[in-house]
Amino acid sequence: MEKSWRGRAHFLLAGVIHVVVEAETEHNEWAKVKQVAQTRVIEVVDGSW
Repeated sequence: MEKSWRGRAHFLLAGVIHVVVEAETEHNEWAKVKQVAQTRVIEVVDGSW
């Protein structure tokens, strides 16, 4: 029996808002949320729908 698709999340969002220091290039290497240094994180965004 197949599970109903209603009531389950289909999309996931995860991200961060972080500080960028123009004199540094460290942020150019960040491709994933987990790679962002915690000292630079201002806000974490996540959710599903």
